[in-house]
Amino acid sequence: MGRFLYFFHVMDALTEKGCPICLLLERGSRQYLNSLFYEFVNDTAVRKRLQRSGGFCSWHAWLATEISGTNTGIAIIYRDLLEGESAILRSLHRILSKGDPRRARGWLPRSKRSRICRMLALWERRPPCPVCESNARAELSYLKELAEHFHEEDFRQRFRASQGLCLPHLRRLAEGFFDHPNFPTILEEHLRKYERLVWDLEEFWRKFDYRFQDEPYGSEADSWLRVIGTFVGKREVLASSSLGLRAGHPGGPTNQRPGNRLKEGAQRLLRWMWGILPFLGPNPARRRLSGEWSAGVSLPLRDAGEGLQTQVRPSSYRDGRP
Repeated sequence: MGRFLYFFHVMDALTEKGCPICLLLERGSRQYLNSLFYEFVNDTAVRKRLQRSGGFCSWHAWLATEISGTNTGIAIIYRDLLEGESAILRSLHRILSKGDPRRARGWLPRSKRSRICRMLALWERRPPCPVCESNARAELSYLKELAEHFHEEDFRQRFRASQGLCLPHLRRLAEGFFDHPNFPTILEEHLRKYERLVWDLEEFWRKFDYRFQDEPYGSEADSWLRVIGTFVGKREVLASSSLGLRAGHPGGPTNQRPGNRLKEGAQRLLRWMWGILPFLGPNPARRRLSGEWSAGVSLPLRDAGEGLQTQVRPSSYRDGRP
């Protein structure tokens, strides 16, 4: 797809409701799936790529069921995928079935644990959903076109009439193009939009009060829906987009940064040490005590928002009305 076509799509999406990038990613996903199931179901390279990723992510798998004429293709593709998954599970069952059935719970020879870990690693190292990969490339191109053309008057007028980018895509734009000369202007436009949305939310809250419920609703009527779209983007889109993959979404790689790999390695080591704790030393009392402790201890999860309280008062109430 040429740069002009990306630019044309962004301009067209600015006339729609919601984040234009989210809208384009959803459209692109439908087009990708429609093309795949219409022309490439029996393509060997496509089938191998889907086998490596274990099929599509949750969003794109269910999205495929909404496209007309895909039922046969889904049956063909996922039959092969299911056979591959069954082969892995049969191997896992074969490893676990061998040995003394009276062995202590949680104990396996080191050789078996290593083989199982290697098998489970196949799931962790799978490439992301192919539609998500396509979306990641398109997302970057759309954001680049938005940054490149934002100084043009026609483009900016369309943008002002739109709802602007959702916060996840605005952050993605900042990550890739914070040094672009148009980026400060893009931030200014979004700040104006978010200030207007705050005002709409306050009006919506005020008119919900029984004392003002006879006042007709205006632009604030759907503000409660728009603010959700502002924070998380279009429904289901960002859960599987490049943003989700970079954040460690199950559909994508889980070891992007060294810090994440170190943390995951430490967690695996702690789980392994916890598993062998009941069997350290010959003392049965120690084994019993360790087993009881491991069975009875649960680590509480601390609420990240604990102790934080926020109070929002509509600006309409600042004139003395309760």
